[in-house]
Amino acid sequence: MFVKLDAELTPIDPRTEKITGPVAGYIRFKELIELQGLLGLDPLFIEQCSDFSQQNTLGVWEDYSFGVINIVEMENIFKDRDTIGLYISKNLFLAIEIIDKDYSAQKAFEAALQQTIVRERNIPRILNRFFKELIKSHAGVYHRFRKRISELEMRVWEKIEEDSHFETELSNINNELLTLFSYYDQLEDFCQELAENENEIFTEEELTIINLLSKRVERYGANIRILREYSNQLRESYQAQLDLHLNKIMKIFTVVTTIFLPLTLVAGWYGMNFTHMPELSWKYGYITVIILSIAIVVLGLCWFKKKKLI
Repeated sequence: MFVKLDAELTPIDPRTEKITGPVAGYIRFKELIELQGLLGLDPLFIEQCSDFSQQNTLGVWEDYSFGVINIVEMENIFKDRDTIGLYISKNLFLAIEIIDKDYSAQKAFEAALQQTIVRERNIPRILNRFFKELIKSHAGVYHRFRKRISELEMRVWEKIEEDSHFETELSNINNELLTLFSYYDQLEDFCQELAENENEIFTEEELTIINLLSKRVERYGANIRILREYSNQLRESYQAQLDLHLNKIMKIFTVVTTIFLPLTLVAGWYGMNFTHMPELSWKYGYITVIILSIAIVVLGLCWFKKKKLI
């Protein structure tokens, strides 16, 4: 599908008509191979498309730029991604379907054509709108992850004891954030390559639109960096809570041990069974040791309570 970027979006056939004005097209990979010679594409990028690369890359030639991008679905970040090739020149913008199982890329291209107002139908604006449609599900990614992390944070402060599922859930969030961080980082490089405009296919006015696209992706990447810092702080808070809980338990054991240490000394002393120990034959020796032991415990408890150790 090729259309002129005019008021009517007039369909054209590049095999029979010369591309003279701004034209946008959406084709499949096998059609790209057929048009390779007509468009003057370097075979290297045809190979990159056929390899289904998972990297977002852009190559700059003398009169066109050609790249491959992968679309992350927010519903399932780790599932196989749709892959789209992009051909951009002064007069032609092509979206090449390499993998598009749910037709989302095709729908995004059609929406980009229809939602761009007539007087602004040029290649940079269609490209900008196409990108926005592809990643529109990413608009709420910050609030979605922020909510998930906040819920985990509430669990940290509500439960002092160890949460067996906390580490797993936080680890899953961190893995998703790392994947998105890498993805946006590649998209930033892609957009910056376009904005550098080495082959001068964009005018100064059109570069403003490309820079807006680059800033949008950069903002998404910055949000992910904030979320990663937040999740790391949460992990540290969780570990601090566990350490505090453990310290309280150790404190109790220490107090108990300290209180009963004199009793251990008394038991050891009278367990030596020397021949001449008057207390062993004394009528009140047994009750005296009992009273002494209780007194030691009570005095120990009072002293620790006075020092606010219990």
